[in-house]
Amino acid sequence: MKLLFIENRYKTFFFDAIAKVLAKEYEIFWIVQNHDFIPKTGKVFKIPYPKSEIKPNTNIDLSEVIKSDRQVNFFKKDKTDYFFYYYEKIEELVDEIRPDFVFGESTAFHELLTIKACREKEILFLQPTSCRYP
Repeated sequence: MKLLFIENRYKTFFFDAIAKVLAKEYEIFWIVQNHDFIPKTGKVFKIPYPKSEIKPNTNIDLSEVIKSDRQVNFFKKDKTDYFFYYYEKIEELVDEIRPDFVFGESTAFHELLTIKACREKEILFLQPTSCRYP
């Protein structure tokens, strides 16, 4: 069984500890957007940072992800071409890895794009969290 984890900055270290235990029974894979947070367990796929010029694939509808992104909403980032670049890279990796389950959060843009790719491919995306209340 193949398990795919999505890098989420400092949460990556927590997921990496879990992956270390799971690696005894499962194949572990990672998709990493932020190269400063590289896990030690499993096979790691780092998405190359995009070049300055990105030509978006307008055949892909990413409007739901873009309008939910905090960089766009809170920080008023106006360029969204990078969404298309990352979506294509993530989709390629999900197709290559063919995971049975994907673990991550639904906070950063690359995680939201991964959720979209997983939904389209009918792969279960799990976000293990607690409510933080006793």
